[in-house]
Amino acid sequence: MKSYGFDPYWGHLFVFLAKRRNRAKSLCWHPGDFVLWYKRIARGRFRRTPRVSDGDTLQIDSTELTLLLDGIDLRGVRRARMWEPKKSA
Repeated sequence: MKSYGFDPYWGHLFVFLAKRRNRAKSLCWHPGDFVLWYKRIARGRFRRTPRVSDGDTLQIDSTELTLLLDGIDLRGVRRARMWEPKKSA
């Protein structure tokens, strides 16, 4: 089963937001079967940043997913610049 160009058997986590963005469903593969999580936010909405149109995909890291599912608006969050070693000539 391949969906959206990603393979759930290789550890990809799929998160689907409801149209009103007050509910989220997450689907992932656990050895032997699929696991489905459901979360409903009581007030407000889950914020998607950047905006994506219906049917498009957005790839985010685990930190952004945690903030999204905690109901934090990612537009106001600034991530510190990551250190990178100097490139040799």
